[in-house]
Amino acid sequence: MSPAADASSDLSAPLVLVFGDDDFEVRSQASLVMARWAKELPDVEPEFVDGNASNVKEVADAINQLKLGLETLSLFGSGKVVWFRNCNFLAAEGRVAQASSTADAVEGLLELLKGMDWGQTRLLISASGVDKRKRFYKWFQKNGSVQACQSLEAQGERGVGLALELVSRAVTQSGKRIAPRTVDTFVEWVGLDRRALMSEIEKAILHSGDQDEVTLDDVEATVTKNRQAKAFAFADAVADRKLAVALSRLDEELWSMRTDRQKSEMGLLYGLISKFRNMLMVKDLVVRGRLREERSFGAVKSQLSSLRGDEFPEDRRFNPLGQNPYVIFRTLLQVKNYRQRELVDALAMLMDCNVRLVSAGDNPGSVLRDCIIGIILGRQSS
Repeated sequence: MSPAADASSDLSAPLVLVFGDDDFEVRSQASLVMARWAKELPDVEPEFVDGNASNVKEVADAINQLKLGLETLSLFGSGKVVWFRNCNFLAAEGRVAQASSTADAVEGLLELLKGMDWGQTRLLISASGVDKRKRFYKWFQKNGSVQACQSLEAQGERGVGLALELVSRAVTQSGKRIAPRTVDTFVEWVGLDRRALMSEIEKAILHSGDQDEVTLDDVEATVTKNRQAKAFAFADAVADRKLAVALSRLDEELWSMRTDRQKSEMGLLYGLISKFRNMLMVKDLVVRGRLREERSFGAVKSQLSSLRGDEFPEDRRFNPLGQNPYVIFRTLLQVKNYRQRELVDALAMLMDCNVRLVSAGDNPGSVLRDCIIGIILGRQSS
């Protein structure tokens, strides 16, 4: 019996290939496939073969082990389930993947798969990447089932929404609840890495103890913020017009620059310029009645979808439709802290700060500190 033709979207097929740049999601989806097969063939003990290879000899050894697993009958003769996991030599790039001996070994495996009876046999391959130009992928796509797992970051706007859903679902499954605003903040701090999201939300859930809700206090007490999120926290404090918090965040950033060469005062300044430029753009939309404050990310996305693209410049920096909707959502909550004129003055002060930072003699930390004090206290630029 041969696999069903054109079953590329049918994950119940006897052959399944799961691949992608998100190893956490690849493993999660592959585990779901194995769980389904465990129900279909409850008496079959699955066999696991490691497909991770650092050289061509290990590629040959892994494929030979897989062939042996497929050709050997199970102890009770009732079927066979094999998971070839962590395969790293099917991709289009990489020294091992591009070796001619690797290509020969994969072709030999393909010939074996073509001649097998898949009635009571199941094969799952999970890989970090697959060369879609090769015969192996094309044959698998036609005769089995393939599923690509993209990282959340690579999915852009959709990835942000999926991250929010992922965190909310994890909290709900724990029997607790979490406010949408807390989920938004959590995702902003952690980023769009599925593994990090799951690890960090588990810590927040545990910290909540016997409470029915995972609060922002739980998140603040447990979450490890990524580098970008820490810089955002500084810009957010200025946008929130919280002077003490902004100065504290600035001191933390300046201190971390002593050991982290990827950080700089100019980087912090450019982050502030981008933040206030967005705030001025969003403030203008609010003043003109084109946007209104919403507490829900979904409601803001709905408002943005009603805006016409021909109303705005092509330059993404000045086009709300060219921004990530989540950024607009966060900015919309902050623009109420400043009048339109104050935002104009703030940008002028930031530009003056830029001139002072590149000129010799001024202490960068002191220049930044003076600038944010002026912005938050509402001083007009000179």
